[in-house]
Amino acid sequence: MIPFKLNGKNLKMPSSWMDLTFDQYIKVLQCKGGTVEIISLFTGVDKEALLKSEFTGLEYVMEAISFLKEPFVFEKATPNVGKYKLPLNSKGEFNIQFETLAQFEDMRSEMIKTPDNDLVELVKSYAKFVAIYVQKIRDGEYNYDKALALIPEIYTMPAHEVITTGSFFFVKLLTLLIGTAPTSPKATTNQKKKKPDLVKSPKSSVRSLRSSKSRRK
Repeated sequence: MIPFKLNGKNLKMPSSWMDLTFDQYIKVLQCKGGTVEIISLFTGVDKEALLKSEFTGLEYVMEAISFLKEPFVFEKATPNVGKYKLPLNSKGEFNIQFETLAQFEDMRSEMIKTPDNDLVELVKSYAKFVAIYVQKIRDGEYNYDKALALIPEIYTMPAHEVITTGSFFFVKLLTLLIGTAPTSPKATTNQKKKKPDLVKSPKSSVRSLRSSKSRRK
């Protein structure tokens, strides 16, 4: 995070993909504007107000957000998602099992409902997968309604943790349903929507595997 001043007020600007919350990452994917909209997104300051504002350290702000030009490369595994610790094996890889049939069925239902060829909706579905898993970690017993109630909290968690974990579940579901084992949870991110001038489409570990999904419907 890079500190700067806007009209005398101290603010901070993300300087890497690792600084983003899941909510901010989704908004970056949806962003249609350029630099001003991006700064507004990260600071919470209205775009019109930004245009009239006096920056102290504007050059550092511009340098900080240059990370958006590069793809977000996700981790193979993360030891936790938010405050919830996840099980890893001796190699530091995910060692997650669907502990109840209800969790598996609810994740499968959520994946089926995700529209084809829609990157934003695909990534949003990761929050549901994570919520369905960590709710049982938190409470000791799975409850779908309580899992859904966790989603707002999931959106405040670091994006890299949510997407690393969520994409793992997406690929695991496909493996169980169609009997193939993809080597990695990479995803195509070709989008028809125009991206912000500053933002390069994040060609990272969210390859949708849509053809596989359609085969198992």
